[in-house]
Amino acid sequence: MGAVEPTLRSAGADDQGFLAWALLTSTRSHLRRGYWDVLLPDRELRAPLLRALTTHAAACHCHHGGFLIAELGGEPVGALCGYEPLIKSEKRFERALLECLRELGVDNEELAEMEQRAQPFALCKPEFPDDCWIVEWVAVRPEARGSGAVDRLLEAILQQGRELGYGQAQLAYMLGNDRAERVYERHGFHIVAARTDPSMDAAVGSAGVGRMKVAL
Repeated sequence: MGAVEPTLRSAGADDQGFLAWALLTSTRSHLRRGYWDVLLPDRELRAPLLRALTTHAAACHCHHGGFLIAELGGEPVGALCGYEPLIKSEKRFERALLECLRELGVDNEELAEMEQRAQPFALCKPEFPDDCWIVEWVAVRPEARGSGAVDRLLEAILQQGRELGYGQAQLAYMLGNDRAERVYERHGFHIVAARTDPSMDAAVGSAGVGRMKVAL
């Protein structure tokens, strides 16, 4: 009997739990900690926030509507999203994040502390050109590596960008994640820029964030 082939489907509201895992895992990259760990050290707050973002009415780039999920044997093993930066803008993300945090009871003092903790990521944040299809939140369970799940996800999300008329796609990754860099290069991506800051290394152990593009 041959190996089980991964299948793809669009995510739905019922995938909150898995998408919350993908949001968290993708930012951790090859590291122990990522953006959400630093922003929200309190695990009891972090999990409900990530779940809420995937269904929030503002429909930012964390919303389930932009995600594809890969399954093996009927179980989700990987996810990513693609989005148009003019529609799912940074302002929309900030609105959704703030409203979800407010709904979870976070006060102004806590918000100010979170903003301070997020500074390393703000200093290394890549540009998001309006003419690029943006690929984000790429995460695959360790047991699914080598199954072809991540390749199928990337192929499908890049095809979505082509069908929307984009001529190029962009993604970002934590510097030092050589495995991810090789996977993206296999799909035609090449490094175009990187932003580094000592505070990022101190926060999570990576020099910064790299930006890669591919022609569609």
